[in-house]
Amino acid sequence: MRLLLAHRLMVVYVMPAAGAAALYMTIPSLRTPMWALMSLGGAAAILTGVHVNRPAHRWPWLVVAAGLLAFAAGDIYSPSSSANAYRNTTCWLTAASKG
Repeated sequence: MRLLLAHRLMVVYVMPAAGAAALYMTIPSLRTPMWALMSLGGAAAILTGVHVNRPAHRWPWLVVAAGLLAFAAGDIYSPSSSANAYRNTTCWLTAASKG
């Protein structure tokens, strides 16, 4: 029963995450909110997994979730950093392909 619940929850997580990733890649104006949504969704997925699976040692998973929340908070507070990183990578790749 618990395995079926875990599989359903995974599908519920993967479908919106894939949609957010597609929007992130295709619509430039939505990059910051979609990046924040994916970061927060990852932390929520870890917390849900800890609740559903009840591992013997919870604290490492809670530390990883806290790290993702801190990462998301940093990107939400300073959204230009992720956009600039994307632009810089794109420019670097374009320059490298032109030789």
